[in-house]
Amino acid sequence: MFSFIPSKEMKVEINDEQKSQISSKEKIKTNCQKENVFAYDIYQKDNLVGFAMFRKNKDSLFLWNYAIDKKFQGKHYGEQALLELLTNLKEEMGFNTFVTTYKIGNNKAKHVYEKIGFKETEVILEDTIKEVNMELKL
Repeated sequence: MFSFIPSKEMKVEINDEQKSQISSKEKIKTNCQKENVFAYDIYQKDNLVGFAMFRKNKDSLFLWNYAIDKKFQGKHYGEQALLELLTNLKEEMGFNTFVTTYKIGNNKAKHVYEKIGFKETEVILEDTIKEVNMELKL
């Protein structure tokens, strides 16, 4: 259903309130140059609908940034594309553990991650960091 094309920058557009939930486009572009970081543009047919960026860890893949273009939000692309991408990465790279975080209050991210099977592993409540760590085993 989806195509995943290697990318070096985030091209999708998100709503202003979502911009504080992920890295800036400039930071994403810089980090995509690192050896252990890789990213994908997510297409459905000819439409660019999303972006996903990962960092390889020793035993897992960390979903660092994930976004669905604002024109395609609310259509369940977030759950469908992410699950399909993670399944592909498991087959291609041999990873079966995926981890991610979301900032407390980002209920859209929480919903997407929980819907595809991520489980909460830790809540971080520090002065500048208020987030939830999650894990998915495929």
